[in-house]
Amino acid sequence: MTFLRFLDKYFEISISVFLLLFMTALIAMQVFMRYVMGESLSWSEELARYVFIWLIYLMISYSAREMKHIKIDAALSLFPQSWQRWVILLGDVLFLAFALFIVQTTYSLVLKQMMLDQRSTALAIPMWMIYAAPGVGFGLTAIRQVQTIIWRLRNPDKSTIEEI
Repeated sequence: MTFLRFLDKYFEISISVFLLLFMTALIAMQVFMRYVMGESLSWSEELARYVFIWLIYLMISYSAREMKHIKIDAALSLFPQSWQRWVILLGDVLFLAFALFIVQTTYSLVLKQMMLDQRSTALAIPMWMIYAAPGVGFGLTAIRQVQTIIWRLRNPDKSTIEEI
């Protein structure tokens, strides 16, 4: 159970920290090669871009877990205090629906990319691996939103997550 709790708490942030460090090292290596050695790497910028794409979608899931995703708190005060809990819950359900829509749309797009067998220019990476990033990120986000909805239903008097 402790391994599952560790994954639940640190999965996205651990991978994101690794990806950020990897991307930074790639860019630093490219700068060194270009300005110090006088030669440019043909593949590093492309790989850094793809790592950044994956990083962005994983961080969406992490921000959903921490309940830090973009929302409009100012509009919440327009509702009576007794309604605010339900408005927040409705927002969570709508965000869950959006995440599931992105997963379904990405699945179709990835299947098409697999059939086309399109490859990236410099690294010849199958492009479906890059196009899969939104699906994986929003799939994890959907899981986090379900956790958030359950947490909100169990803890109606709290507004932030302590531990799911």
